[in-house]
Amino acid sequence: MNKLSLERARERDAALKLLSRIRLPSLSGKNGEELATDEAAVWKRVLNFRIARYLKPHSIFESHPGLGISTCLYRFVNRDVVLLSAKDIVKLQMADLVDIDPFGQPWDIVGQYVNALRRSKVIMITNGEAYAVTRRWTNAQRHPSRYYGRKMPRWVVEEYLPRLESILRKPCRFFYVFPSTVRSIHSKLPLPKSLFAGCPQWMWWLKRYPPDIKKIGIGKRR
Repeated sequence: MNKLSLERARERDAALKLLSRIRLPSLSGKNGEELATDEAAVWKRVLNFRIARYLKPHSIFESHPGLGISTCLYRFVNRDVVLLSAKDIVKLQMADLVDIDPFGQPWDIVGQYVNALRRSKVIMITNGEAYAVTRRWTNAQRHPSRYYGRKMPRWVVEEYLPRLESILRKPCRFFYVFPSTVRSIHSKLPLPKSLFAGCPQWMWWLKRYPPDIKKIGIGKRR
């Protein structure tokens, strides 16, 4: 195992220790859900748990529950939480907490439920276009970027997040980027910074090429 792989393993193990002692369905999965090897997948669950514990939501909409790991964490926080189906959120037009994590782009589901998302309290969204941007696969991008390769992080802060903030009408309060995915958290009201403590924004080799997000102003739009 090379030095970079060892560093990733340490980051993954450190994040796993932040989860409560809950019996999870599985640590290995498919379609990119691999808690055994992927620190981004682990941090997703850590932040999901922290945000749910802080928010104490009565209703949660998970667009793609996958292995059910986050579902298990949500029920640990509140065993009486109402897990909304697609039909439910269309009817109710809001949820306390929204978790969108498709295998690929989120644009279709964001467009489908945009009115409900705008009324919801906190929205967490994963986008798998990052790898396509890095590889300059413009046909695999809904909104083709002028950035690629090492400049993929600039796509995140200059193009993707501003577009998402505009659609949701909620500023981005935190985000992190793995070479294959971007995960962002949006809410109208500020969230405590302690919720994101320890989570690296630029994971793996991306930490070598971080853009200056202070100049971009992510999270300050209204």
